[in-house]
Amino acid sequence: MATDADIVVENADPGQPLISFSGDWLITSSRPDVALLLEKLPEDSCSIRFSSANLGQWDSTLLTATSAIYTHAKAQQIDVDFSGLPNGAQRLLKLAFAVAEREGARRHVTQTSFVERAGKASIEA
Repeated sequence: MATDADIVVENADPGQPLISFSGDWLITSSRPDVALLLEKLPEDSCSIRFSSANLGQWDSTLLTATSAIYTHAKAQQIDVDFSGLPNGAQRLLKLAFAVAEREGARRHVTQTSFVERAGKASIEA
C-alpha cells in the first residue's frame, strides 16, 4: 500500500533550505501542494538542496514537483542542487534543464471548443 507523499522545508543552514521528500510520490498517491511549499522558502535563500532519505516509490509526480521548485528558484536567482534526489530523477532533471528553451520555439496551439465548432458548422450549413 502506498504511503502519502509529504514535503518539508528545513532551514538548518541559513540561506540553504533543505527540501525533504518522504512517502510515495506516485500519481495514485495523495500529494501536497508544492505552491504552498514555495511560499515557505526563506527570502534570503541562495541555494536549495533536496533530501530523498525517506522517499518511497516515485514516478513523474516527483519530477513535476522538483521542476516547479527549480523553475521558481531560477526565477529568484537561487541555485538548485539535485544531488539529494534519486539518481534516475537527477539524470532526468539535468536532461530536462540542460538547454534553455529558445525564444519563440514553442508553438501556441489554440484549440477551438466544441461549442465554437458547432456554431461555425451551423452558420456554414
